[in-house]
Amino acid sequence: MTAEVLHLMHVRHVELFGGSHGILDNNAMESALHKAQNLNAYEPDSDVAALAAAYLVGFVQKQVFVDGNKRAGLAAALTFLRLNNYELNVAKDELLAFVLAIARNELDQEAVTKWLRRQITERDKKQV
Repeated sequence: MTAEVLHLMHVRHVELFGGSHGILDNNAMESALHKAQNLNAYEPDSDVAALAAAYLVGFVQKQVFVDGNKRAGLAAALTFLRLNNYELNVAKDELLAFVLAIARNELDQEAVTKWLRRQITERDKKQV
């Protein structure tokens, strides 16, 4: 995941769902992006759920954008999962409650990782 890709996703989400454009903190953007990369480098046995959780928690809690940080975090995590041939299987209302709990700092990265492990499945190779 790159800053450019994430920024384009954010712009598109603001266009689709409303809100304000703009990056609030470039350092927070870099920190959130590198959270998963650092996890992968220093804990190479980290699974896809742990890396997706790093993106999700990093962007939801760091307030990178002026608006839409929860959407950006979720989009980053879902995109990462899809690129790695996984999908999230959860009802929308449960997913919303989950992301809001992350935003309120009620769930740490370890709890998010455990939850994702229970909710993701590998996609059918024919769908890729």
